[in-house]
Amino acid sequence: MAYIAVRGGEQAIQRAEQLYRALNKKFDGEFVRSIERHLPYLVDRVMGEGSLYAPELAALALAQTGGDMYEAILLLRAYRSTLPR
Repeated sequence: MAYIAVRGGEQAIQRAEQLYRALNKKFDGEFVRSIERHLPYLVDRVMGEGSLYAPELAALALAQTGGDMYEAILLLRAYRSTLPR
């Protein structure tokens, strides 16, 4: 893997953030509930791999990651690590 220098400074960062926000529209609670309702096996898989039974949080993690199961699992694990034992 090669290292590639990035140019553009602050303007490049601002453009990247604009692109990110344009591609990732805001979602509401109904969208999260629809993921939970229509993709139960995916939600179950995220909960199982994340070792936390929380269907709403698993659906929210899937929504936040754009459906990327592995990233959603990481989010759920990170949240679980903040909970008291």
